[in-house]
Amino acid sequence: MMSGPKIRIDDSVELRSELSGIVDGRSQKVLALWARAMAERIAMEFPESDAVSESTVALSETVDGFIDGTMSVGEIRRRGLEVHALARDAEGAEQAAIRTIGQALSVCHMREHALVASDYAIRTVNLLRPGDIEAVIDERNAQIRDLSDLS
Repeated sequence: MMSGPKIRIDDSVELRSELSGIVDGRSQKVLALWARAMAERIAMEFPESDAVSESTVALSETVDGFIDGTMSVGEIRRRGLEVHALARDAEGAEQAAIRTIGQALSVCHMREHALVASDYAIRTVNLLRPGDIEAVIDERNAQIRDLSDLS
């Protein structure tokens, strides 16, 4: 059963519900790959941010280590905490982007972070393009398309 977002976002409830159903049917490894791609797409909006760049590197290394089995849960959690610390030092859309990345990384130890990461991506879109529901719909459709393409 789908619950609502844990953060305040302007969203398409129907598309979030559709995404939730797809998330429920995917493995944790598939969700980690999908969350990484989603977070990297959001990170591209911040080419000048060292914190976003550092977070994205941590995400990529963590997902790779999770997928190939070389990274422990403890190490995954430690890296997630480091990314969340970077978010605390940021503001606005940059902070939301780093939280997207942190939640995406956290999928590697708990699959429940996948939908939360997608919500933070929407929060980032909300902050970058206030009131632009079409941008929100575009991002949700990209999330659905990308996850549907993974098996």
